[in-house]
Parts: sequence; C-alpha cells; structure tokens
Amino acid sequence: MCTMQNHLEPGDRRPHVTPPGFTWVEVLAVCLILFLLFAMVRSHVSNHAVVAHIRDPIPAVHLVLGYIKSALDQYRADTGNYPAGTNGLLALLQPPTVVTNWHGPYLEKIPIDPWGHKYVYEDPGKHASSGLLYDLYSPGPAGPAGVIGNWQ
Repeated sequence: MCTMQNHLEPGDRRPHVTPPGFTWVEVLAVCLILFLLFAMVRSHVSNHAVVAHIRDPIPAVHLVLGYIKSALDQYRADTGNYPAGTNGLLALLQPPTVVTNWHGPYLEKIPIDPWGHKYVYEDPGKHASSGLLYDLYSPGPAGPAGVIGNWQ
C-alpha cells in the first residue's frame, strides 16, 4: 500500500504528495489470489461430492432422512401432531387447511434421493411395531427390495 510521501521533484519548489490508497497492481494481485483460492476450494469440494456419490449414496440418504425427520419433529412441536396421510411432506411446505399453529415452511422443497425418487412419508406407518409413529423412506435403487427407511 502506498503511503503519504513528501519529496521535491527537480526544479519544483512544492512538495509532491502521493495520495493514499492501493495501486492497480496491488488490487489485481489480491483479486488473482482470491480467484485462485476460490478455484482450489471449489475443485476440492466438487471432487469430494463426486467421490462420495460414486462410492456409496446410502449415507447421504440417511442424512436426508434425518433432515426430514427434524422438519417433521418441528412441525409436531408447532401443531401438536405429525402430518396425516401419505402427502404429509407437502404439509411441511404449505399449511394444511385444518391445522393451527403452523409456522413453516419447514422444508424448502421435498428432497430427491440419489436415484431421482421423492422421499415418501406415510402416517400411520407400517412399522409401528418398531416404535415408529410414521414411515419415512427412499424407494432406493431397486424398488421395494432396495427401500431405505427410518426403521432400518
């Protein structure tokens, strides 16, 4: 960064004052450094996402199931009940007509699993014997045999 400097030019009686601030070279150098850092971080994050997707998408499904479960729990805390029926995930996006104290939306959108399917919510669920009040699952990669749910 340039600083205030007083010096006399040859044949000049007035001191020449260099204005404070950054030179264009300094600004361009900082921009270049920031661009390179951004490019490295973006490349690093993208590579990890691709590798994680290729290796095993199952942990990602469980992570999203936990995210949806948190939204369902918040819905229940606000309204007193979990959403009813098979379209319960829509109740996390827009208020049902018969529900009071809805303070959502609880999700931005209904997530899509790694195989392109929407997550499914059913209340009452088929796995009540496991102590669950509802079923939440991804249809998985291979139909009913590949279902990944909150009861597993």
